[in-house]
Amino acid sequence: MSNENQKRLPDLIRKIIEASTVDEAALRDLLNNYRPEDIADALVEFSEEDTNRIVALLPPEAAGHVILEADPVSQEDILEQLPPGQIADIVDELPPDEGVDLVQLIADKEIEKVLSEVKTEARGDVEELLTYPDDTAGGVMTPDLVKVPQTATAQDAITTIQGEIDAEMVDEIYVIDKENVLVGVVTIKDLITAPPAVPVLDFMRAPISVNVFADQEEAARQVTHYNLRHIPVVDSNGTLHGVVTADDVIDIMDEEASEDIHRLAGVHGEHPTQQPLVKQFAHRMPWLLVTVVGGFAAAFVVNAFGAVLNAVLAVAFFMPVVIGLSGSVGIQSSAMMVRGIATGEVVVGRMVRLAFLQLLVGFLIGLACAVILGLLVALIAPYLQGAPSPVLGLVIGAGVLAAASLAAFMGTVIPMVAHRIGADPAVVAGPFVTVLIDFTGLFIYLLIALVFLKVL
Repeated sequence: MSNENQKRLPDLIRKIIEASTVDEAALRDLLNNYRPEDIADALVEFSEEDTNRIVALLPPEAAGHVILEADPVSQEDILEQLPPGQIADIVDELPPDEGVDLVQLIADKEIEKVLSEVKTEARGDVEELLTYPDDTAGGVMTPDLVKVPQTATAQDAITTIQGEIDAEMVDEIYVIDKENVLVGVVTIKDLITAPPAVPVLDFMRAPISVNVFADQEEAARQVTHYNLRHIPVVDSNGTLHGVVTADDVIDIMDEEASEDIHRLAGVHGEHPTQQPLVKQFAHRMPWLLVTVVGGFAAAFVVNAFGAVLNAVLAVAFFMPVVIGLSGSVGIQSSAMMVRGIATGEVVVGRMVRLAFLQLLVGFLIGLACAVILGLLVALIAPYLQGAPSPVLGLVIGAGVLAAASLAAFMGTVIPMVAHRIGADPAVVAGPFVTVLIDFTGLFIYLLIALVFLKVL
């Protein structure tokens, strides 16, 4: 469907529901021609009443997908109006992992009521998945997969697939022993090209798996590292419990990237616009207090070097340049490190080398900026109040060089240290790195100014 048709959907819906008599059959036919994702996007333009009317006309599975794709406000509006029995009908029609996602959106006090009305087989899958933390491989996996015993032949496996054609994922088949321990994996292509009577043991591949309690980010990292389509999830005994599929991996990577960005900015990992006012305040205020404390520390530094500033007022004019440049260099380095640690590109064995490399990068950036600023300052110094032109250019240049070098080094090392001690690098690399770099950059600049002015 074209992007233009997607944009027209809200207008087409509005035309029907704003008529004197709502033609529900026409609205249902219209909705059936659009994907759940497009319908979910359109819901933000309608009132709570109209949103519930739209969802009520959808089949249970489509309604479930629309709810899962909708914005948090629409999700809350819809689920508050749906009775437990209707939510249970939707859960029955969704894949187990998506059914769990839906159940987790409803109020805790309503979960038992909903689960009591879910069909026995689906309820068992949902209840098992609910036992795992949300951010683990077990929390995002689906138990809806195809598996065959290790005694099966290629033809046996094909017959099994034909009986499991409604499974969420059938392009990879998992081979298990009699204890349900994962021993191998085969693909549809393997089965089609193998002679029917050949045992799957003869052509299966060794599986790459992830522990059921491993962080979901580890599952995504394994999939991207080994270029997999899916990754099986096992417990400490190797027992197969489910599989994390490619679409889940995409969602995980998007979620983790968003969380890292939010934490770098000093806000909670959950998207700020999805939080109540008080929760937004509570999550953001502590990190801003770090900035306030850092500002006080910087003020004391400036006060300590008051004699320098009184002697050469022009030194103060360029403090924003030094602070701004060092802050930008530090944030660039820390952002690269945080993302590298998250994706597995930065490993412990390379950390010293990376720190030294970033120190050199910061030095080169500082050197280039120092030359440019030094020349500019030398040109304009005669017009600045009480500025000895030769000295001021050297002070600015040396201050920028030192501050940029140290900022790049700190922006690299601090996330590394946080990672080594088990802290979240994204949280530490946000306000803490910014405040620390501003403080040290200002201190170094004023210290250099003091030394240069005394010597020269």
